[in-house]
Amino acid sequence: MKKAFFIYAKMNPPTKTWETIIRELYLLLNRNGDDLFIMLSPIVDKKDNLLLWSEKVSIVSEMLKGPHVITDKAIRSPNELIDYLFSSYDNVVWVVGNQEKENNLREFKNIINKKWIAKGKTLELNHLQYDPDLLEIGLVPYTARMYAKSGNFASFIQTMPSGLSNKTIREIFDKIKNRHHIKL
Repeated sequence: MKKAFFIYAKMNPPTKTWETIIRELYLLLNRNGDDLFIMLSPIVDKKDNLLLWSEKVSIVSEMLKGPHVITDKAIRSPNELIDYLFSSYDNVVWVVGNQEKENNLREFKNIINKKWIAKGKTLELNHLQYDPDLLEIGLVPYTARMYAKSGNFASFIQTMPSGLSNKTIREIFDKIKNRHHIKL
């Protein structure tokens, strides 16, 4: 039976690490006939979450071909996404970042399943299993933000997904740098 898998993440900004993890997961799920959905957090702040939701949706849509990026503004939380996915799938799997997050979401999963189990729907939790080398310095969002904050475009570009144009990468860099109020 076909399943819907989804990732809910900040991706502020999207990086090579995210691109690699999502592409590998997508290829695995595609072989099994399952679908992958990406939902981006709408959280924006002046510290770590400098890109707007609409900007992240545009970036991730450019960077990834294949996975479904949630672009509907009415779907603003994982709970709303789960309800949306259950309209087309009987089994939904929330792919979380690690075992600790999976453990923290068990109660949420139980609440959702109580709501949907009578209709033959189930929510599962699964944590990502990926190569720890993907988290090396230079590939994570924190490092990308620090390069932008310091005005180091040459290092920043190395953190960015290969699926993005140079123009898009420059725009991301400028937005993060300017929203950090850095003057060069």
